[in-house]
Amino acid sequence: MPKVRSLKNSASRERTSIRHREAVLGFISQLDVNELSLFFALLMKPLNIISDEATDLFWSSGKSSLDYFQRSKFSKYINVDALSTLSWKMKSGFLHVIQHILEVFDVFHVRPFLDFLMGCVVRLLVNNAPNIDEESNNIDKEIVSTNHDQAGTSLKQFKELRSLCLKIIARVLKKYEDCDLGSEFWDLFFSAVNPLIKSFKQEGSSSEKPSSLFTCFLSMSKSPNLVTFLCREESLVPDIFSIPTVTTASEAIKSSALSFIKNLLSLEKDMEDDDHMNKGFLNPYIDALINNLHSLFRGDILRRKSFKYHGEREIKILKLLSKHIRDESHVMKYLNILLSFLDKRVKYSDIHREALLAIQDITSLLGSESTNKIIDTVSLLLVDAKPDVRLCICNLLESLAKIDSSLDRVAKCVSDMNATSPMKVDDLDYETIMDAYAKIDVDFLNESSEQHMMIILSQTSLLCQEASAHSDIGKEVSKSVARWTGDRVLWIMNKFILKHIGDAVNNGISCGKGEILLIRKMVMRLPDSGNLSAFRPLCSENDDLDFFKNVFNIQAHRRAKAINSFAKEIKDSSLPEGVVRKLLVSIFFNMLLEGQERKDENVLDACEEALASLSAHMSWTSYYALLKRCFREMKQHTDKSKRLLDLVCLILDKFHFAEGGEAHEEIRGCLDKTLYPKITKLFDSESDGVNFNAYVAAVKCLPSPTGWKLDHCLEDLLDVVEADILGDVDEQKEDKKDSMNKRKKKMETRKRKSLDTLRLIAENVTFRSHALTLLSPKNLSYEHSTGREAVLDVLQKLIHKFPDPSPGKQSKPCLGHQSVVHQQSQNLFIELALHLERENDQKLLAKICVVIKLLIGCMTNYKSSLKLSLGWYKQENSRVRGAKVLRLFIEAEKKFPEKKCSILLKEAKTILEAAVKLQNTVEEGSIPLWKEAYYSLIMIEKMLTRFPHLCFREDSKDVWTMVFKLLLHRHEWLQTTTCRLLHYYFKKLAESTQAESLLGKPSSLFMVAASLCFQLKLKVDRNRVINKNNDTTEEDYLRENLVFAVTGLHSMIGQTDDEYWSSLDSDEQAKFMEAFLVFDSGKVRSTFLSLTSSGDLKGLDDVRNVLVGSLLKRMGKLAFDVDSHQMRIVFNVYKEFASNLNQEECRLYAFRILLPLYKVCQGFTGKAITDELEQLAEEVRDGIRDKSLGVQMFVKVYSEIKKSLEVKRQKRRREEKEMAVVNPERNAKRKLKVASKNKANKKRRMMRSKMDRWSRS
Repeated sequence: MPKVRSLKNSASRERTSIRHREAVLGFISQLDVNELSLFFALLMKPLNIISDEATDLFWSSGKSSLDYFQRSKFSKYINVDALSTLSWKMKSGFLHVIQHILEVFDVFHVRPFLDFLMGCVVRLLVNNAPNIDEESNNIDKEIVSTNHDQAGTSLKQFKELRSLCLKIIARVLKKYEDCDLGSEFWDLFFSAVNPLIKSFKQEGSSSEKPSSLFTCFLSMSKSPNLVTFLCREESLVPDIFSIPTVTTASEAIKSSALSFIKNLLSLEKDMEDDDHMNKGFLNPYIDALINNLHSLFRGDILRRKSFKYHGEREIKILKLLSKHIRDESHVMKYLNILLSFLDKRVKYSDIHREALLAIQDITSLLGSESTNKIIDTVSLLLVDAKPDVRLCICNLLESLAKIDSSLDRVAKCVSDMNATSPMKVDDLDYETIMDAYAKIDVDFLNESSEQHMMIILSQTSLLCQEASAHSDIGKEVSKSVARWTGDRVLWIMNKFILKHIGDAVNNGISCGKGEILLIRKMVMRLPDSGNLSAFRPLCSENDDLDFFKNVFNIQAHRRAKAINSFAKEIKDSSLPEGVVRKLLVSIFFNMLLEGQERKDENVLDACEEALASLSAHMSWTSYYALLKRCFREMKQHTDKSKRLLDLVCLILDKFHFAEGGEAHEEIRGCLDKTLYPKITKLFDSESDGVNFNAYVAAVKCLPSPTGWKLDHCLEDLLDVVEADILGDVDEQKEDKKDSMNKRKKKMETRKRKSLDTLRLIAENVTFRSHALTLLSPKNLSYEHSTGREAVLDVLQKLIHKFPDPSPGKQSKPCLGHQSVVHQQSQNLFIELALHLERENDQKLLAKICVVIKLLIGCMTNYKSSLKLSLGWYKQENSRVRGAKVLRLFIEAEKKFPEKKCSILLKEAKTILEAAVKLQNTVEEGSIPLWKEAYYSLIMIEKMLTRFPHLCFREDSKDVWTMVFKLLLHRHEWLQTTTCRLLHYYFKKLAESTQAESLLGKPSSLFMVAASLCFQLKLKVDRNRVINKNNDTTEEDYLRENLVFAVTGLHSMIGQTDDEYWSSLDSDEQAKFMEAFLVFDSGKVRSTFLSLTSSGDLKGLDDVRNVLVGSLLKRMGKLAFDVDSHQMRIVFNVYKEFASNLNQEECRLYAFRILLPLYKVCQGFTGKAITDELEQLAEEVRDGIRDKSLGVQMFVKVYSEIKKSLEVKRQKRRREEKEMAVVNPERNAKRKLKVASKNKANKKRRMMRSKMDRWSRS
C-alpha cells in the first residue's frame, strides 16, 4: 500500500512525489468500491488517530467489507488529542492525500467514505483554529518557539493547514451538492471558523478573490438543507449582503456576494413552492438586503457613472426580491433601484423589459407622487425602444393610470400607437396608429403637461421612423405631425428633438442618417422656428442636389459633394447653435475619424471645410470646445493626427471674436495658456507632416505680427532658413550676434525643413532693400518638394505686392516697385517656364501655374514674353513648354489677342495630325507625340473657354476632326481630354441652331459612339482620387457623351428615308466599316455587309436595330466584362437614354437594355456585384418600367429575357453532359475550375457578411 508521505522541499522532487501519489491513487481507484474499505483502514493505521478499541475490532473481525466499515463509524472514534500531536508534515501530507483522493476518485468510489474523510478534515480544522486574540500566542506546543523567525514560520504553516482544510470542504460542497455531513460536522465547522466569521467582512473587502471559506458559504447557499446553518451566525448573512457596497472590495468578491444573494432568493422561492419546512428563512434579513442593494445600484451610478452591476443576474435578484416588497419604506428604494435599470446606458433590451415588469408588479403600492419619476425615465427609454419593451411600457402606463387618472388619455394614446396587427405576427396595426396620431392636435398638446407631452414625442419619433418604411402610412403620420404648431414648437425642438438627436449621434447609437432627415422635415415644415430657415437653401426638389439626402449617400463622391455644398451655403448664414453643436459637428467629426485617407480623401477634405465653416458661427464656448475635441481625438486616433491638425489650422482661420474687453482677455488666455502649449508639444513629432502643421498652427494661434518688417535682417534669415531646409544647419547659426536673429534661429534648429518661415518672411518684407535677393530664381531647385513649395509660396506673396501695370493705375510711390519687376520678371518667367516643364509633382505644377499667371498679369514686357512662348511652341523640341505657357497666357490675360488664336490653331493642327498618324505606334515603351498633343488640346480647351465663337469657325474644323480621331488614342490623359472637348462640342451643338455640325451624318456620329465605347472599355476608375472639387467627373463626361451620341443617332436615323442602306456611298460604307472594326464585332459587321449589298431590310426599325441596338448591346457586354465603374456608367446611360424615348421607341431596344439589368437584379452575373450596383440596377429597371416602357410591355420583355436565358442555360447543361461522356478529362478540369470559383465566391460572401456586421456594430 502507498506510504503517506509529505511534499518535498525541492520543486522537482515535489512534483515527482505528487505524480507518484496520483499514479498509485489512480491504480487504486480502479478497484471495486467494496475493496476500498481496506485501503482507507490502512490509510489511518500509521497515524494512530483512531482508538485502539475501534481498530482492533475492525482487524480482528477479519471482515473488510464496505458495510462493516460504515457500521464501525470510525469518525466517532477519532482521537482529537492524538490528532493534535501529529507533526505539521504528517497533517499536511494526510490532507494532501485526501485532496488527491477527491480529485482522482469518482463520486461512486468516494461517497461511501465521505463522512469519515470529512470528519478527519473538520477535526484538523478545529485543531488549527484558535481564537483570534490567541492566534499569535496559544499555538500547538509543536509550533511554539522562542525564536521570532521560527514563530513566524510556524504561524504561516498553521494558516496553510487551515486554508487546505477549507479548500477540501469547499470542493466537497461544490462537487457533492446533495451531501448532508450531519449536524456534528457543522457544529465542529462553525466552532472552527467562528473567529474568521467575525472578521469576514473586513478580510473579504481586502482580498483579490473569494477565500475558501467564502466558497463554502456560496455552496451552502444553494442547498435547502445547509442554508439554515448559515443563519446560526447572526452577522454572517448581513455581512455578505454588505460586501458589494464596500468600495475597496474587488470585482470578484462583489460578484461572489451577488451570486450568494441570488442563490438565497432562488432557494427561498423553491422552498415556498415545495412548502419546505425552512421557508421564510430570509425574512429577518430583507431590510439589510434592500438597503445594501440600493446603496450598490444607486451609489455606483452617482459616484462613478457606472452601470457595471446592471446585468441579467442583478435584474433576476430584483425580480426574486419583489415579493418581499410590501413595506412603504422599501417601495421607494426598490423603485429607485429598478429605475436605474431603465437607463439607456444599460444596453440590453431584455433587462429593460424585466425591470418594467418588476415595476408593474408594485404599482399597487405606489402613490401618485411616484408616477412622475417613472414617466420621466420611461420617456427617455421610449425614444428608441424595441417592440417588446414598448409593449411593457404601454402595460406599465395603463397600470399607473389606475393610481393617477391624469394618465388615462396618455396611456390610451401610447397604447394605440403601439397597436399590433391581428392578421400578421409582430407587425403593427397602422390603421389604429393613424387614428391615434389624428387625435394628437394642437388642443391635445396644449392640454397636456410637459411631462405627458414627452411621452407622446418619444413615441412619435420612434413610430415616424417605422412608418417611413410604408410610404402611404408615412405620409399620413407626417400630416398629423405637421399640425403641431404654436408656442411649444421651439420647446419641443430644443428640449426633446435636438437633445435626443445629439445623444444618439454622440453615443454612437446612431450614425445620424435618420436624424438628419428629421431635421430636413423640420426645415421644410417649420422654417421659422429656431433659425431653421438658414438650412432652406440646402434642400432641393432634385434629390441629387439635396444636402440632407446625400450626406449619407453610399457613394463617396456624392457625400463629398453634399458636404462641400453645405460648407459653401452656410458661410453667410446664421445657424441655430443647437443643431450645429448637437448634430452637425458630431456627424462631420465621425465621418472625419472613420474615413480612410486614400479611399475617402475627398470626403475627409469636405468634412474639414464643413467643420471650419461651422466654427465661424459658434459662440466662444462651442468654438473652444471644438478645438479641444480636436486635440482629444488626436490621442485616441494617432493615425489622424495630421488631418486633425489641419482642421485646427482651418478653425483658427475662422477666428471671429472681436478684440478688446474682458471677454477677449479670457479668449486670449485660453489660446496662450492652453491651446498654444498643446500645439508646441507636437513640434517634436516623428511625422514630418504633423511637425510642419504644428508650426503652422502655432503661428496662427499667436497674435499676427502686423507691422513686423524683416528688411534689416533679411539676408541673415534667408541664410538660416536655406541651410535648415537643405539639411545643413551648422556653426554658422552660432556666429550670428543679433539677438532677434538668435531667437529665430533657436526655433528653426529644432527641426529641419522649417519652411513656414519663408512664408512669414514673404508676408512681412518690403521692397526697400534686398528685394532682388527674394526675387532671384532664390531656390526652385530644392531637392525636397516641400522646399520648392515654400519658395513658390514666397514668390506668390511677393508678386501680390507688385502694382498693376495697367495705364492710369500706377502711382509715383510704386515706380520703385515696378522697376524691380521690370528687372526680374523676364528671368523669373523663363525660370518658372523651365520648371513647369520639368516638375513632376502635381501639387507643385498647379502652384507654378498660379505664380506664372500672377507674373503675366503684372509684367510690363508682356509682348516679348508672349512672342518667346510662341517661338517655343513652333520649335519641335520645346512644343510642350510652349503649349503649357501659352495656356497660362490665355487664362491670365483678359485682353489676349484673338488674332493669335489662328496661329495657334494652325500649329496645333500640324501637331495633332502627326499624333493621329502615330497613335497606334509604340517607341521605347511610349506613344510618340502624346505630350505635345495633350498640352495642345489643353491650350485649345482654354482658348474655347475664352473665345466660344471659335468653336464652329472654319479654321477650327480640322482641329475638331483630329479631336474626334484622337478619341481612339490609348493614352489615358488624351482620352480624358478629347472626351471633355467632345462634351463641349455636343453642348455647343445643342445651344446653336445654325451651326454646321461635323457629325451631321450617321456614319460620323456612329464612329464617335464606337470610339466612346472604346474609351469605356479602357476607362480607369479615378474619380474618387482626383475629383476633390466635386466638379463634373470624367465618368460624367463619358456618360453624357454616350447618351448624346446614341440619342442623336436614334433621332438622325428617324429623319432618313426607308432606302437608307441602299443610299450609302462608298465613303459612308467605309466609315461604318471602320466603326465596326473598333467594335471588333464580326456578327454585326456581317449583318451590315448583307444589308448594304442586298438591301433586304428597309425599315427604319431595322436600321436602328443594327446601329443603335449594336451600341447598346456592346455597352451591356462591357458592363460585365470589365469593372464595376463600367457597369455604373452603362446603367446610367440606359437610364437617361430610355427617358428620352416614347413607349414605342423604348420597346425597340427594351430587350438589349433590360438583359444586363435582369442579370444583376436576379443575381445571374456569375460574379460578385456590390450593393451599390444592385441598387442602381433596380432603380434603372423600375424607372424604365414606370416612365418609359409601361408595365404590360415590361412584363412581356422581362419574360422573354427569362426564357432566353433559360434556353441558353439548358443548352449549356446539355453540352456539359455531352462533354462528360465524350471528353471526361476536360469535364474534370471544368469542374475543378467551377469548384475553385465557387469557393472564392463563398469566401467573398463571408467576408462581405463579416464587414456588414462590423459596420452595423
